[in-house]
Parts: sequence; C-alpha cells; structure tokens
Amino acid sequence: QHHSTISALGNKYISTPGLDRIFSRGTIYANTYSTNPVCGPARSSILTGRMPCETGVYNNGLNIRHGIPHLGQWFSKHGYNSLYAGKWHLRENSSSVIDGFDVLMTKITVQANVSDTCITSSTEAFLRNYDDDKPFLMMAMYIQPHDICGFVNYFRHEEDMLYEIPESELPELPPNFRAEPDEPERFRRFKSNNPGIKYNWTEDKWRRYLWHYYRYVEGVDLEINRLLDVLEETGLAENTIIVFASDHGENTANHRTTLKTTFYNESCRVPMAILEPGQDKMQKITKPVSLMDIFPTLCSYAGIEQPSEMTGVSLKDGPSDRIGVPIENYGGSGRAYVTEDYKYIDFNDGDTSQLFNLAEDPYEKNNIITEKSSAAIIKTLRAEMNEIFDSLDIAECIPKEYRWF
Repeated sequence: QHHSTISALGNKYISTPGLDRIFSRGTIYANTYSTNPVCGPARSSILTGRMPCETGVYNNGLNIRHGIPHLGQWFSKHGYNSLYAGKWHLRENSSSVIDGFDVLMTKITVQANVSDTCITSSTEAFLRNYDDDKPFLMMAMYIQPHDICGFVNYFRHEEDMLYEIPESELPELPPNFRAEPDEPERFRRFKSNNPGIKYNWTEDKWRRYLWHYYRYVEGVDLEINRLLDVLEETGLAENTIIVFASDHGENTANHRTTLKTTFYNESCRVPMAILEPGQDKMQKITKPVSLMDIFPTLCSYAGIEQPSEMTGVSLKDGPSDRIGVPIENYGGSGRAYVTEDYKYIDFNDGDTSQLFNLAEDPYEKNNIITEKSSAAIIKTLRAEMNEIFDSLDIAECIPKEYRWF
C-alpha cells in the first residue's frame, strides 16, 4: 500500500474511514521503510525484528532461518494466545499450520475481495467469543491492495478500459511521472517490462490505473473498519494496542511504473501508525523507522523481554538515536540507507548508484550522486550504512551474488 493512500493524510481521491480512525488519533510514523520492498522478505522482518539478510528470506518462497524466533513463538512463550489470519508468504503463500500461532483462517487462493472478508469474519468470531484470562496477539494479514498486480497485467491495453469514469474522479499523475534520474540498469530493465511502458499506456490509462488502485485500498479499508467496530463493541479496544502497516508500497505511476521492487519511496516507504487505548490526538513522527521495529515495539508495550539478538528498535518511548534505516533490494544485491534528509543507494556489482536529497527533492527526481558537493555526504552515509550491515548476523543461505563481503 502506497504511503499516501489514506484520506486522513489529505488524499482527496480516496475514502478510508477505517484507516482514518487509526491515523487521525494515533501515532503516525510518516517515514516508515520496508526492509525489502518484496512481500516475503518484508514479512520476515515484521515477524522477527531482523533484516532479510539475517532471516535468510532474501526473496519470496523461503522460510525464516532456523533459530530466529518470530512474533507468534515469542509471545506464546511469554503467556499470550497468538493468533494468525490471512496471508503468510513465507515458503507458502497460505498456511494452515504456523508454529507459534493458532491459525484462525488461511488466505483463500482467490481474489482478495473474498479472502479479506473471510479474514475479518474469522477474527470477528474469535474476538466476540474471547473469554480467556490470557492476553492475545492477533495478526490480521489482509491481501488488498495486492490485486493491483493482477489488474495491471490483465488490463494491459487501452481498449480494456472503455467504461466510463468521471474525469473529476481520475487522480492526477504524480509530479515525478516522467522523471528518470540517472537510473540503475536493474531498474531500467524492470521498467521496460512494466505494463505501462511495455504496452505504451496513455496518460489517461495511467490515471485509470490509479483510480482502480485506490478502489482496492478502499476494499481493505472496509475490512479494517469492520474489525475496529468489533474491538469497540466487545470492549476490547479499551485494552488493545493497534498497529497498522503495509509490507511494501506500490509505484502508483511514479517514474512511470507500477507494482513494487524498487528503491524509490513509492515502493519502499509504507504507511504505519500505532493507536494506543484512549489515544485521541494525532502525533506525527518524521524520523525514519523500519518495519523491523514492530517486534521490539510490541515487546515494550507488552512489558516482556526482547529476543537477545534483534536489529530493530522499540518505538514505544519515541524515536531512538538511530540516524537512518537500511533497506535491501534485488535479492540483496542492492542496498540503501535512508535518513530524514537523504537516501543513498548502491549495488554490489557497480550498477549506477543514486543519491537523493529528500528534504529538497521528496519525489526523487534528481540523482545528485556525481555532484561535487555530494562527496562528503556520500562518505558519511556509506560509512553509516556499512556500520549497520557489518553488524548483522548474515544467514549462510544468502547466495554469493547477493552478498557484500
């Protein structure tokens, strides 16, 4: 889900009353980054508080490395009922058996408008009948707006979209729609095979794609709204911490691309907010945080110890003194480091590096990597990035071509 697709944040082309209930009252982490803008690796970080190169999940279809506890196992060990419903995507996309979790419902292998409704119904049934003295950790892992991946491939051509959508409802194209800031060869190959470029979409078609994407987001928002209603109606909202986050973003016509898997903010920056019981005023944190911070943050809220080795940090008492956050991509052969003001991107085979001044260029239109004034900044950012990656316990299963040492 793209980080801006929430009406409470000012997006006038979308209506998200469910997410607005969280984002209008909770703590918004405005610069949250995925550890890797691909489903499986990102989810492994949410579940473990570690980077994908540590979990061993450098791509989809892989298991979390043996010996690293995940959320369900850890909270079950510390007296919680741990429940899971929906998409898993670690080895199996859907799984009815997950060690450490009681699985309420696995993802149905059909469209998300069916799966997501069933996820809400299953979690609702559990919550309305909950009578255990033990606290619970529940993960409701919805699918939408992931169906946009199918949409852009099924509706490739102009004639596929002849039905009427009022002009006033079609979203405007982003400011960086045509920006091509000295890009890596990896991205150029990805872009050349991206449906919008490959099938020569007109600007009107791009706007229609955006319109449909927003409808997918509204679909999952409907389920979130239902789930929040259940928490309030059962009284559980009075003692439940609510965390919303996406595993990765969606390119949404930025740099004329769809889907994910890029280092641009549209792909690797995600929406995230935490709502505490009784919280009624929005708080916005702009310092960069990571999806791997969710696990240690939940431990802090629950008052339980963290696993001895964890790369993420707790956000409960405010941002840490960490300056920036790391990102992996392209299986791990690419790395990025993001601070409040800059993003530095580098590759292990000499592909084109990038540097963006996010404070002055939030849409990443100008790669300033070769400017003389950037030399000192690059040196600092690269040293900080290397310090983080050098401290990680890299999984032995990471292929040699993805390693940095």
